Amino acid sequence: MDFVPQPNLQLIPLIFCISLLLDSIETIINCQLSTVNCQLSTLPLPAQNRSNNHGDGGASNQE
Repeated sequence: MDFVPQPNLQLIPLIFCISLLLDSIETIINCQLSTVNCQLSTLPLPAQNRSNNHGDGGASNQE
């Protein structure tokens, strides 16, 4: 009956690996998001033109 506690012990490194994997995935997603944000800020995109269209409302808010 020594096999009963072993599955519990095997779950510990499995959970640890999963948490590490999730951390790395989160890091990759954050890196990609910051890269996209950099590209959005450097490239002249239609989104900036849209904010210019909304600039009338924004100007009244800024005043």
